[in-house]
Amino acid sequence: RNRLLALYEAADVFLFASPAETFPCVILEAMASACCVVATPTSGVIEQVEDGRTGFLAATMSGDDLAKVLLAVLGDASLRRRTGAVARDTATASYSADMMVRRHVALYEEIATDWAARETSST
Repeated sequence: RNRLLALYEAADVFLFASPAETFPCVILEAMASACCVVATPTSGVIEQVEDGRTGFLAATMSGDDLAKVLLAVLGDASLRRRTGAVARDTATASYSADMMVRRHVALYEEIATDWAARETSST
């Protein structure tokens, strides 16, 4: 874990060029390490990366569009640092283990409440 953290922190950019994903943890790991993410606009990733704020998404799934974004980001160190810092704050606030547990508990409580209400109204 420490080695991976050190690699993310040493990197200028984390490039993610997958054509299909669900919700890749590697994106959250990079974001939590304040590493600037450049990625393809695939499902899962578009829920994690807010283009221009917490990372950068190619306009389409093409290699040319991904290269354009990557070159622009590599050319601006201050943009990478700012974006990485916002990404870290977002990952910490939205995707920490504590936050995920709280969200799951809230979901289960909502489901249980809805179920109980339906049971009460059907009797």
